[in-house]
Amino acid sequence: MKSILISLLLLTTVLLLWRSSSSCALTNLSASIEPRRLVSIKGKAMIVGDARSSEDPAATETIIFQKVGCETCFVGTNVSADGSYEVLVGDGKYRVIVHRPSAPEVDLLAPGQERFIDTESRYNSTGTFTFDIRIKFPT
Repeated sequence: MKSILISLLLLTTVLLLWRSSSSCALTNLSASIEPRRLVSIKGKAMIVGDARSSEDPAATETIIFQKVGCETCFVGTNVSADGSYEVLVGDGKYRVIVHRPSAPEVDLLAPGQERFIDTESRYNSTGTFTFDIRIKFPT
């Protein structure tokens, strides 16, 4: 009876340790998911609108890039006073997100604005990609 209890205790401990290590994404990292290269995405983020005769820099906005296929892979950058931004990411396809924290369900990308950038599908020997972003606030 004593040996059965000890065996069950050991088996339970091994199963709990195995389960906790296999559920952690960081324990399964391999060289195949590392980026082949780092690339720079940069451009201008401008606010557009119906009542505006010109575009204004989106100086108070944060641009978020989410790696396609990864629900928790986000990189963000702030827009400078002149509307320029730059972010360094691993080569891949990214969804562009612009929203206000107070209303995250409201998409601020202007109609017609590209919502994805794929640095793997476009060859660029310098590793720098220009991606201008147009933002439109709800009226």
